Amino acid sequence: MADLQSLNILFLGGGKRVSIGRMFMQSARELGYDPRLYSYEIVKEVPISLIAEVIVGQRWSDLRCLPHLIDVIREREIHIVIPFVDPAVEIAATLREVLGVYSPVSDYEECRKMFDKVDAAQQFEMLGIKIPRTLTFDDPHFPKIAKPRRGSASKGLVILRGAEDKLPLPQGEYLIQEYLENAKEYTVDAFVAREGGFTGLGFRRRLETAGGEVVRSITVDGSQRFTQVKEMIDKLGLRGAITLQFIEPQDGGAWRLMEVNPRLGGGAVLSVHAGWNIPRAIIDEYRLKKLTGTALAVSGVKMARYFEEVVFKTL
Repeated sequence: MADLQSLNILFLGGGKRVSIGRMFMQSARELGYDPRLYSYEIVKEVPISLIAEVIVGQRWSDLRCLPHLIDVIREREIHIVIPFVDPAVEIAATLREVLGVYSPVSDYEECRKMFDKVDAAQQFEMLGIKIPRTLTFDDPHFPKIAKPRRGSASKGLVILRGAEDKLPLPQGEYLIQEYLENAKEYTVDAFVAREGGFTGLGFRRRLETAGGEVVRSITVDGSQRFTQVKEMIDKLGLRGAITLQFIEPQDGGAWRLMEVNPRLGGGAVLSVHAGWNIPRAIIDEYRLKKLTGTALAVSGVKMARYFEEVVFKTL
């Protein structure tokens, strides 16, 4: 039997993404590859080490990070780079431009815009995309929510319920919007082919989160919103893997876009379980298969996540 063709995949900040890592490996094997998974981390003792070789590197903000990653990609002959944390997305876009390595992310400038919440909100409004009303700190409307403009994973959010509430950081470091009490939160997992000929979407309602990470969710019927979300993505000029966060007011009004992360989300495993194989689409695009048509995850599939230990011996 002839040797299988290798497929080397590098996660950036894979951390806890063991399930999606296994999905990528399975899809690669089904396509006839001999896959190997790596993950770039700041420490070696992370759960992804169960299935991947961990490469200990620099923090994303460190000037040594990009040149180190370039060396890693060349030395290990990496074929696909997939970022799982916000600060790594712009790096992945840069690596694609510099090395030509495949990464399912949008162009650098589109990625940069999405990670400044103030700039992103202004762009959404300019394009006519409905979002929660933007306010100022001194606006008398309450309650309101202040989001660190360059924050991620729900860190540093502040709910302001009265004029006596204060902000830990200067006002200019926040996006301040109306806070919708008891609203429903939805996530859309998306993948759009580089040439725009294919779009896959998975709609899911976030039932419970912990530390910005979804721990219970259920897929919902997104057929009526497919065209709306696709048009939104096209307006923003996004391609590759995308995670969109929406909020639905308690009165059942129109969905409002909260934020866009131009990367594969941690909860996207639910869309895969619901019948839409995102890893397969990513690998197909890497191997230059022309993707056409649409795909939609089925509704009514519920996911509950749990903790499992990975133990490391330090001696």
